[in-house]
Amino acid sequence: MSIIKPDLANLEVAQMPPEQAIEELSDIAVRILIGAEVYEGHHFNPKLMRMTLGGMEQVIHKEDFYIAKWVADKVFREHVQAKNLNLLVQSVPYVLKIRNIIHAVLVDYYENQDDHVRVIFLRGDNMGCGFWRVKLPGEYLRDQENKISVQVTDVAIDYDQLVKYDVIIVQRVYDYEQYYILSTLKAAGKKIIYEVDDDIFNVASHNPCSNIYNRYDSQLCMRHCLTLADKVIVTTERLAKALGVEDKAILYPNSLDWDKLFYVSKKSEERKRYRIFWSGSNTHNEDFKVCMPALLRIFKEREDVELFILGSIPPIVQHLFGEYSDRVISNPGMHTEAFFQYLRFSLDADIGIIPLEDMTFNHSKSVCKGLEYTLARIPIVASGCPPYSDVFEHGKDACLCSTEEEWYESINLLLENKEMRDEMVKNARKKAVEKFHLRKNADCLGNEISQLGSSLVSDRIERRSQTRIDPQAEQLV
Repeated sequence: MSIIKPDLANLEVAQMPPEQAIEELSDIAVRILIGAEVYEGHHFNPKLMRMTLGGMEQVIHKEDFYIAKWVADKVFREHVQAKNLNLLVQSVPYVLKIRNIIHAVLVDYYENQDDHVRVIFLRGDNMGCGFWRVKLPGEYLRDQENKISVQVTDVAIDYDQLVKYDVIIVQRVYDYEQYYILSTLKAAGKKIIYEVDDDIFNVASHNPCSNIYNRYDSQLCMRHCLTLADKVIVTTERLAKALGVEDKAILYPNSLDWDKLFYVSKKSEERKRYRIFWSGSNTHNEDFKVCMPALLRIFKEREDVELFILGSIPPIVQHLFGEYSDRVISNPGMHTEAFFQYLRFSLDADIGIIPLEDMTFNHSKSVCKGLEYTLARIPIVASGCPPYSDVFEHGKDACLCSTEEEWYESINLLLENKEMRDEMVKNARKKAVEKFHLRKNADCLGNEISQLGSSLVSDRIERRSQTRIDPQAEQLV
């Protein structure tokens, strides 16, 4: 990097280390932004340019001017124009802030001259949604050698930190403060991807999350986010249709790396009863009522059955199973990543139940609980409505039930038939590996992201070639 100092009598190029050059270029870029007059050519050297501001003149090399001009244009587009600001009427502290941003841009390009699409996954929560939808695919893509450079975080990040990325992936944004940041990023030319795994416009009133998602301002904000987004990541085609985003949907099913998540057998020889397993939060209290009549019949008729609940105990269980309390085992919920370790190494059960109300909201859900049970080598007994009826085949890789009698017969049948349980688990795992493998589905997601951000990379390469923003460029004299 070369910077011309006006006080050099012989006008020789002063070769500087990158750190000093970045400081000099930052000052030049600020002068360009605040209106310095630029004159091309110099009577001593045609490769020099003159800049004047406030009566003071500075002589710089053309190469360095073009670099500073490129950075100034980028910062103006992303931090001034995108926010509808007039830099000339801003306060001195704001101009100093712009100078710091310019400095950061220069450091970034000197240290990271990559031609990858820069992607950030913003995890919306530390629970199941954030784990399945952001952490798993994001960290997988981060560790691959591909055309995208990925960061995954659950830390709140402001606009000035996000603007250095090409593609920003957010989860379930429902407030206008975050929407404003996204809209400003979009105005700066960034690509926005909105990730959602539920039908956020049809949350039942009895669902504890309804007090957030059913508010008028939340509903309006989420619709604005879907409109703003360049792409929307969804779990299923049903969900894309329910949200009305078929034209911009990226289908990414909940997926696991079945090659790495090995299973450890933990069948207890001391356990004398058949164990029925259910896991879930209080958002599934109403769902559990679907299988309650069949479970009560089984408990009344059989002494060799127990129910194991991991997570929130539905109130109806506490109310109706009082006389069978010695056969109802419960453990509090746990962090999602700890839960997966529990599934692999500790859970001991004979069948797993997945009751769901036959309703619009549930139809657009995914089969992640079925994948969790399959990981633990537990056969599935689920409601015979979407999403499970879209994925599983009754009698082959799951039992699908629509009536009390079907729940009753399916649970009894599986409890009495170990060979059938084993065969069902085998078939379910085969399907899971084929359709819900992290490597396959995350690679497809990565390709979609790469394609979306490719135009920004092309623009970056073109601008860099025009400015020769390269600390290893030949020295100019």
